[in-house]
Amino acid sequence: MQTLTRGSRGPDVRFLQIVLNTHLVGRPRLRPDAVFGPGTEEAVRAFQQARRLHPDGVVGPTTWRELTAPVPRPAANVTRFVAQLGTMENFIDHVHQLETRHRSDVEVMTQLSDFTATAQNQRYLIIQRRSPGVIDFRHFFAAASEAHSAARSRRSPGIPLGGTRGDTLLLGVGNEVAQCVDEATRGQLNSCFAREDLGSNRLGAEFGRAVTIARAEGSRVPIHEMLRTYLRQFVPLSPRSVEQVRMPSNSGVVREALTAILLGVYDFLVHDAY
Repeated sequence: MQTLTRGSRGPDVRFLQIVLNTHLVGRPRLRPDAVFGPGTEEAVRAFQQARRLHPDGVVGPTTWRELTAPVPRPAANVTRFVAQLGTMENFIDHVHQLETRHRSDVEVMTQLSDFTATAQNQRYLIIQRRSPGVIDFRHFFAAASEAHSAARSRRSPGIPLGGTRGDTLLLGVGNEVAQCVDEATRGQLNSCFAREDLGSNRLGAEFGRAVTIARAEGSRVPIHEMLRTYLRQFVPLSPRSVEQVRMPSNSGVVREALTAILLGVYDFLVHDAY
């Protein structure tokens, strides 16, 4: 293959654009128009960064070799996350945008309790350390808002739980049980106690409580910067690293449920014990 740079045209550029679309999950797809324009150059740089190559936007022998190398297939239980995978910065930016529109932490957290996806339809983040291998931010943000200010419980007076990490963990287990019952009545058990749900709920509860403690200690660090510090400890990976994810086994899901119940009960009985 010839070396391609911005301004190049022809069938090799069209082939490059098609191959890039198979690699850069979560990015806008390139139109294979055979023209190496700014969008193609940006996609090339993103690919080079993901593969730890010099991000010069030039498709030379090394970049071609990486582009055409066999792509490892993700594990079967990970494929459903691929379309909505994001980066750590995607979720940090989402929180930052909320902070620019809302004055108080409670308002920000209440907005996060209703999170479904970012404006770019990102919902999941791959992490390398601690289970789950994927954080589901729909569960993470809901648990964080609940542990911080009981955002969901305030809107549902019939729910007695919320406001502490322990309560939030128990509420998460309760939500999963309710989801299982609902799916069973419809003859569909698609996401009942999904592998990532309780783990994401537990991590979110820890983060929400961390924000509460930071504010009690007088910290003025924005929530989005606290989120950055919190997520870094789990070594977030790019969407391109999806083949590295190893989701918990069924026994791991059972451990997550038991851990959530035991820690929830313990924290409920001995407030802020863990």
